[in-house]
Amino acid sequence: MTEQPVTGTKGRCTGSVLQMMGLLSTDGGEDTASLRESSRTAWRERERQKADRIAEKLDAEIQDTLQALKTLSGGQTYYVLYTKVLDTRTVDDVYDELRAIGDDCDGRFNVILFSSGGYSEAAFNLACLFRSIGHESLNVIVPRWAKSAAMLIACAADTISMTPVAELGPLDPQILDNPFADDGKRLSCLNIIETFQLIRSEFQYGDEHLAEGLLERLHFPLSLGRIIAAPKISKEYLVRTLRMQKAERTPEEVNAIAEKLVYGYIDHGFCIHYNEARELGLPVKLLEGEMHDLVWKIHRLSVMKKDLSERE
Repeated sequence: MTEQPVTGTKGRCTGSVLQMMGLLSTDGGEDTASLRESSRTAWRERERQKADRIAEKLDAEIQDTLQALKTLSGGQTYYVLYTKVLDTRTVDDVYDELRAIGDDCDGRFNVILFSSGGYSEAAFNLACLFRSIGHESLNVIVPRWAKSAAMLIACAADTISMTPVAELGPLDPQILDNPFADDGKRLSCLNIIETFQLIRSEFQYGDEHLAEGLLERLHFPLSLGRIIAAPKISKEYLVRTLRMQKAERTPEEVNAIAEKLVYGYIDHGFCIHYNEARELGLPVKLLEGEMHDLVWKIHRLSVMKKDLSERE
């Protein structure tokens, strides 16, 4: 049972006992508050230490499972990347970690990836880094999902290995409707462009007052030009990433895949399963047997470790 800090009735009883023993002044006040705060601090420290011990056990089990994967695949190198947001800091952290293992890699590199996305430029940077390490073969393993910018990383791989429940996602860029608000919502640049097209159509062929009303309600800090350019930038990153694969494709085939992944889906969170990814022309492979079981075990352990760290 988790120990709780001394508060409420229990805290008052403890304070009364200490007063009777002459260890606490009878006026209560600051001394009682100090006792309670000290108790809370001690409880938090015990909880932190317990979380650290659990994290160490999880990490040890992850490393053991990775070693089993390495043995099963003939000594290939594996790296686990689990992060909420792919950004500049992610690039720095990953680079620091890979500097330690890069020399031990024989050019066959496997990345177990789980992320909802982030910044395309950071994802492209990581894709280039992974490709330089996996110069003989790069395999990106997706146990559950690699969405948005994380999908960009997957597209650098010669093989994208997916479990039956794995998901890729479109790369249509997102912006905040109000970056200065705490509750700002992310909107698709494609939807914003469609909104402007609707307004333009209303001005030309429909209700001019409706168009003016819609225009007044738009408060984007970014210029329309930048909004329009954002999907084009994402597509360019994706084209360059797809060219990193060892698979031979014509420029038209590369362009068609990039076009679909940037412009071809109605929702940013759209689920692209294994079969659809294969139909798009991506080099996907379905994980099966012992390889699947080991990957899924690493996924579950890594999610537990990640959740534990976020609660601290």
